[in-house]
Amino acid sequence: RTQVFFAPPSSMIRQTLLAGLCVVASASDATVSTSLGPLVGTAPSEATCGAFYGVPYAAPPTGANRFRTPQPHAPWQKPRIAKHVGRSCLQGFGDGFVPLGPRVERLLEFTHFGMEPMDEDCLYLNVFSPDLSSDRRLPVMIWLHGGSYVGGSGDKQSGLPFYDGHILCREGEVVVVTVNYRLGVFGFYASEELLAEQGTAGNMGIQDQRKALEWVQENAHQFGGAADRVTIFGESAGAGSVALHAISPHSTSLFSAAIMESGGLWSTDLQEAESGSDAVAAATKCSNLACLREVAGLDLLHAQLQVEFTAVPVSDGYEWPVGTSLRDVVAARNFSAKPMLIGTNRNESALFDCLSIPELNESSFRTALAHRLRREGRVTDSEFDRLVELYNGSKYDDGHEGTWPWKRALIDVDTDLTMFCDSRFLLDTVHAQQQATFAYILDQTMWFFEGARCLGTPHMTDLFFLWQNFAPVMTRDERALGARMAKYWSGFAWNHTPGVSWPAFGEERGYLRLRSPEDLPDAQVKKEQCDIFQTIRTRPRYSIMVA
Repeated sequence: RTQVFFAPPSSMIRQTLLAGLCVVASASDATVSTSLGPLVGTAPSEATCGAFYGVPYAAPPTGANRFRTPQPHAPWQKPRIAKHVGRSCLQGFGDGFVPLGPRVERLLEFTHFGMEPMDEDCLYLNVFSPDLSSDRRLPVMIWLHGGSYVGGSGDKQSGLPFYDGHILCREGEVVVVTVNYRLGVFGFYASEELLAEQGTAGNMGIQDQRKALEWVQENAHQFGGAADRVTIFGESAGAGSVALHAISPHSTSLFSAAIMESGGLWSTDLQEAESGSDAVAAATKCSNLACLREVAGLDLLHAQLQVEFTAVPVSDGYEWPVGTSLRDVVAARNFSAKPMLIGTNRNESALFDCLSIPELNESSFRTALAHRLRREGRVTDSEFDRLVELYNGSKYDDGHEGTWPWKRALIDVDTDLTMFCDSRFLLDTVHAQQQATFAYILDQTMWFFEGARCLGTPHMTDLFFLWQNFAPVMTRDERALGARMAKYWSGFAWNHTPGVSWPAFGEERGYLRLRSPEDLPDAQVKKEQCDIFQTIRTRPRYSIMVA
């Protein structure tokens, strides 16, 4: 399939970010003691948070440690300088580039920001703190990045430096932690041999995240944080990871609340995971783990890119039972629910579908819808006809001639099947367990997406608003919305409520529609569509559409 990635940001953004980096670089030093050894970073000031970059939380997953569960890092005695981010985990994309309109292309013109170094030795995290006093007991927010489980890092997404945590840390008065974890074949390889060796297979990337959560439990107080006030949050594949941790008995003691942005209940079974992994092994001419552990990292990455390999969490019998999906686990309600804030962008799938979906009329829409539903389960004629009514192209007609409305309808189908309805299903389940639940829909088109008519509010839009690291090129209303989102998210970390007139999900299934100039309450959003999709999934299937 076409992989979507952005070119790096324009020189204007680059200069702004470099100026911010210079502020951090000129700050005074601060030394903290951690469970592994002393770290030297930058101290908090009135203008900025303290920062510690490139902090190792596990041993390098190289050599004999490749494909193993994360191993303990060796302690150190001399102070370790923590002023530079660690290398990103090995990753690669296809060579497809989706043009997002002339304004976006000008905004994202080429600079050196996209040339980030990668290495298999990549298990590092970054910490931002407004106050290093151990008695502050500040909430801690741990960020799990997205990228289809094959890309991204704790500081960048698609080459863009989204995840500098200074603004969220300072404005929310929270400790922010951003994490690298293994990606692609390095994080999601599965085989019977590996399962026999480790007792688990195909989830090394997820287990890296858990190791980082354990590190935070041990060290939060050294950065002014409280280990019993941890909120995990993530976007896309990171949100899918949050969902997995939220229902996992192995993770439940490591956090107290969770936020999911644009995520789904994405998983696959062991047999399918092994099939893709076998294809990678065959491309390297290896037939066992010993051989694969001798292959150079870049060669193994190249082999992954040559074959059909889907990186996605695996039902390996350790993370959750073999033969079941994450949806099955949620449906069984056999997990300890935590307070959750969950939402999606209005037009999530536009980022992936705008070029890949052809022009449609009602007939071709029905064909495409039938194809998608066959992957989910059995559908009756009446259910199918009702879905065609609910997603009828006439509801998307903006006055332009042509087949645009039916294309927009299918984008909504994909958004709901892969993200929105999974999120609603999880919200229903958590609410049923008497936990605080809040839901949102981000419904704001950014000015530089306006030249790309198809996009609307696509996947990744929330990153611009929440992290606010592109504020210099955002409009006043956009900056105000971003500030509100940061306040809501940090408020949830503080008190498990966004702290505003935000309707609880509750019996009315309330949502807050985030938009400019003001946010608006909504309720029962797409209830009938999601109920039908849930009914269709009577014969379990595994979603492998990961964003």
